[in-house]
Amino acid sequence: MGQPLIHLDRRATLREPLALAAQLDCVGGVKICTLQDISKTGARLDLPNPPWPGECAALKAGDIDVFGIIVWRSHAACGLRFDHEIREGRLIELHQNVAVIAAVS
Repeated sequence: MGQPLIHLDRRATLREPLALAAQLDCVGGVKICTLQDISKTGARLDLPNPPWPGECAALKAGDIDVFGIIVWRSHAACGLRFDHEIREGRLIELHQNVAVIAAVS
């Protein structure tokens, strides 16, 4: 039979799924978005008319406030690569806060 298909992920770090309201400050202005997943090195954001690759942006979500560059774009989402890695502890806190909000809602 043929060779099995192997999916190779281009990301160097594991991304954790999330659905959190966030704000993306970029050249085109402030955009409200949904933080769909996040890792120490980047995030996927859902938003209408996302910024273009190469554009610098600042992401604000929970206690996370990080600068980065847009590395890909689709019709309703984009990927932001952070300038500096986020500490693992901050990501855990972000997920815990989201879990508390979901439990209260």
